[in-house]
Amino acid sequence: MKSKEQSRLIAALYTRLSDDDEKDGTSVSIETQEKILTDFCKQNNICIYDVYIDDGYTGTNFNRPDFKRMMEDVKAKRVNVVIVKDLSRFGRNYLQVGSYISDIFPQMNVRFIAIGDDVDTDRGDTDYDLMLPIKNVFNEYYPADCSRKTKQAFITKAMNGEYIGSFAVYGLLKSRDDHHVLEINEEVAPNVIWIFEMAAYHGYGYNKIARVLKEHKILTPSAYRAQLLKKPYEKDPYDWNLATVHKILQDKTYLGFLISGRRRKVSFKSKRIVKQEEEDWIMIPGIVPQLISQQLWDDAHAKLDSRKRTASSGFNNIFAGLIKCDKCGHALGIANASDRNN
Repeated sequence: MKSKEQSRLIAALYTRLSDDDEKDGTSVSIETQEKILTDFCKQNNICIYDVYIDDGYTGTNFNRPDFKRMMEDVKAKRVNVVIVKDLSRFGRNYLQVGSYISDIFPQMNVRFIAIGDDVDTDRGDTDYDLMLPIKNVFNEYYPADCSRKTKQAFITKAMNGEYIGSFAVYGLLKSRDDHHVLEINEEVAPNVIWIFEMAAYHGYGYNKIARVLKEHKILTPSAYRAQLLKKPYEKDPYDWNLATVHKILQDKTYLGFLISGRRRKVSFKSKRIVKQEEEDWIMIPGIVPQLISQQLWDDAHAKLDSRKRTASSGFNNIFAGLIKCDKCGHALGIANASDRNN
């Protein structure tokens, strides 16, 4: 028989709401969730230890600040029952939700109650409740379906020639009349043309172009964007580098292509972004104002390609002619330690 102290229920009331959940008609506000939970505790003589609120956090993973705080209190045995409005408020990852209900909480002697789904681990029937995993699967299906529909909407917009990026590429800007349309940014577009001309007509490499831009005190793309947004910029605003110049010289947007899908999320459950291969991009010609002629593009890339050298070993050094000594200006190469010993 349980002692009076052991049978006393001390609850952690967990509430959660994300942007996706607000689109779901079955979800309710944090305030409403809290009222449902506190009323339940009053009716069942359950003592409330604390209310844990994750407002604006997805349920597809458990990397949420107040969920972590709640679990610390659970591990410290400050609470012995976790109560949520329904399973979807607890989480939308069916494997992890099932693991907490069937494994983690029972091992910690913690009772779990999902009011709306009539789940109570104290009854001991969760292992035989066939609807429980089905409910968790459907809860996970919802954000997956939202992610799929959002992705399809973006693809449709891109295929219709609508720009969907957060910011316009350097040298262009979003139209004030329609943010899905790009226009030439007369203030910095000449810098883009100059970069291509330095490569095509002067044979400059990425580093040399970066140095020239820095010497002429041309704001870097990130510094220029910060200036437009009237935000502070802590770095050197004129510190152009190889990577920034390379990105501009490789961007076919300047040829008039509307490009989408350069990156994608690994999964709707993850925030990790990965680059996609160029063949997987959506590229539509003739949509964006063309800053660079095809001839200038070809001339610039012909000169840049000529700077690449193939060593006698057959190794293609993509940085050949690009990296130079900051003192004498001579190009640096690659040598094997074994060659020096021969």
